[in-house]
Amino acid sequence: MAEKRRRRHWAEWIAWIAAGSLLLWLCGVALLLFFAWRQPSGGYHDPPGSWFFPPPSPSGLQVLKSLRNAEEVYRAKHGRYGGLDDLLREGMSPAGEGGVEPVTGCTFRCRYSATAYTIIAVPRRDDMITYTLADSGNVTP
Repeated sequence: MAEKRRRRHWAEWIAWIAAGSLLLWLCGVALLLFFAWRQPSGGYHDPPGSWFFPPPSPSGLQVLKSLRNAEEVYRAKHGRYGGLDDLLREGMSPAGEGGVEPVTGCTFRCRYSATAYTIIAVPRRDDMITYTLADSGNVTP
């Protein structure tokens, strides 16, 4: 009887060890696939219909909102609106004219005069929306 119990005890241990090893192996494969799926730019491939990967985010909008505030501060300080290079020199813009903002990957372009400006955020991917910010504060796709 004791021999039978000992054999069952070892069989249970072997089953638990096998299950744990399988679980660790599956986690390792999942992590490997997750990091292999990442693009070097920090973005993700976006397979159609995928629920796991996030849709393109409008984070370029957040940068446009901060650039609007920066333009108003620049105008209050200098008496006129400035270009993206002017804002970059003042430390109020993440990228200069035609430069790529590192977090969103958007390219920003600016047309400005002393009394008006228009900033265009062009995303790095074609399936994302290009936004335009006018000096009135309106953002349009």
